[in-house]
Amino acid sequence: MDVWTLLRLNPQLQAKYVEYICEHVPNVELYFPVYTRMCRPAGRRYPLAVTLPVYPGYVFARVELPSRSVQSLIGAPIKAWYIKLKSLPDDERTISTIPDRVIEVLRTMEERNELVVEAVKESPFKPGRKIVIRYPQFDIAAICVKIRGTRVEAETNLGRVVVPVHTITLA
Repeated sequence: MDVWTLLRLNPQLQAKYVEYICEHVPNVELYFPVYTRMCRPAGRRYPLAVTLPVYPGYVFARVELPSRSVQSLIGAPIKAWYIKLKSLPDDERTISTIPDRVIEVLRTMEERNELVVEAVKESPFKPGRKIVIRYPQFDIAAICVKIRGTRVEAETNLGRVVVPVHTITLA
């Protein structure tokens, strides 16, 4: 009887573990959902598509119970542990299984690119936007010129000032 189970391992060694198991234990099916993220590494001019695991350090394995492959998954040179999904008494320690439907849903969502939705938070302080700089004694109307991390350079009637974002409100 083939069942799905969940393994935990070092996230940095996940790719090496999957490669090792596929090579040495060919009768085991491994699966870990991935997503593509656009990022621009330092020193690169253009963004690069990087494939990352959705659950770093976790691998689903389809094994036949009982068989030697169950022990070989945790006996590999790269250490992995079975995840116990429900609490069982010590005398009933068995491998926790995952229904096939869960893996089907994960694969479907992965195909549609719905597993990970990255939210991009944009700063409301854009150049040219009217802002109000709040001081304890008075408020100053200004126009945003440049954003510098957590500070904003603004043009006021008194000249240019650089102020922290937490002292600013939108006009």
